[in-house]
Amino acid sequence: MVIPGNIPLFEGLSSDETATLLTCIGGSWLSAKKGEILLHEGQEIDSLGVVIAGSVQILRSDGEGNRVILAAFGPGAVFAESFVCAGEKKSPVTVQAMEMSRILYIPCSRLLRPCAKACAFHHRVIENLMRLMARKNLVLNARLEILSARTIRQRLLALLDFERRKQGSKTLSLPWNRTELADYLCTDRSALSRELSRMKDEGVLDFEGASFVLK
Repeated sequence: MVIPGNIPLFEGLSSDETATLLTCIGGSWLSAKKGEILLHEGQEIDSLGVVIAGSVQILRSDGEGNRVILAAFGPGAVFAESFVCAGEKKSPVTVQAMEMSRILYIPCSRLLRPCAKACAFHHRVIENLMRLMARKNLVLNARLEILSARTIRQRLLALLDFERRKQGSKTLSLPWNRTELADYLCTDRSALSRELSRMKDEGVLDFEGASFVLK
């Protein structure tokens, strides 16, 4: 299957080099439907996933049966890389497709150990992976800052300000519906909806579905 040219893990590689690399290290493909679980919490893992098309969200249970959304990632993102690179045998999170998605699974052990040919582009992919992991750490650190806010309003404003800087616009698109947004902010859906309505009435923001405008 052809790899698009906008996948950061393979940045700097030609299509021929990418094909050669995948032949060398192996890999498997999965087409997932919306809502399909790609990785269960507690499942044994030995591969990282690359989102070639579509999007996924990272979930975790809070220990009381409630779902917590940790992050959402679109095309080009990788998942489970931190766990397999750290030697974790079982996944501490669940990964779910948010829409129709195509996923490439790559055995981490074979990716991190260059082949006998010591291909230059193999080393380039390792560098790309380290850069992707560093960027994801920045996203997760931002989420910690968002959740450190005391009130729902403060969490919302922190999230929207982060997205404003990332998207470069005051008109923002979030990847979640209201229930998912509440799970991301670790709050109740009804309380979130009430706060959104108050903020809209006060002229702080406007919204329609998953689209928000900061005023």
